[in-house]
Amino acid sequence: MRAWRACGQTRSAFDQEFNTDTDGIVPLWKLQIESPYREQGVRYQASNPDFIRAAIETLPIQPEEFVYVDIGSGKGRTLLVASEYPFRRVIGVEFSPELNAVAADNIRKYRGSKRKCDDVSSVRADAANWEFPAENTMFFLYNPFGEDVLRRMLVNLETSLAGNDREIYMVYSHPIFAHLLDSSNFLDRIDAPIEAAVYRHVPPITAIQ
Repeated sequence: MRAWRACGQTRSAFDQEFNTDTDGIVPLWKLQIESPYREQGVRYQASNPDFIRAAIETLPIQPEEFVYVDIGSGKGRTLLVASEYPFRRVIGVEFSPELNAVAADNIRKYRGSKRKCDDVSSVRADAANWEFPAENTMFFLYNPFGEDVLRRMLVNLETSLAGNDREIYMVYSHPIFAHLLDSSNFLDRIDAPIEAAVYRHVPPITAIQ
């Protein structure tokens, strides 16, 4: 398994504790990616574990009623942190086969004492056409790709909700293209005490006849 860590780079406290490889910055030119959306991709950069926890805990959700999905999950750090909460499932979506393989290896290695979700996986897929879970879902995005892919993802998500309405929360960190979510017909932006744009979709309440 190739370690995508710069020579001489100090391992984070997180990776030292769990013997994982989630650190560093990996530009796309270092990766072999066969995808029509390659040019829309953004480099891998790990999120701060404390930020991930704050993002989860700031939402008005019961994790056991939700699936956690990281779109553009890279080496899978947010997946490992999310597994500290009792989500139904934790899923990473990554279009780089190399990063997806590292994430899968990290998932196998991770044995955090706080782990409360055992169903953790990373799938190799393009976010532009990935099929969303049918359950209530919390999405996490750390500026994973360009405007075109984000627009396609939102169109697919709206179509999915039209066929099976459910509760959605989306945490968009470093939200360069937040205007696309702001102008959507199905997401509402909500206030949250974190440095991210946060959105939700709640099915309308059907009046009891």
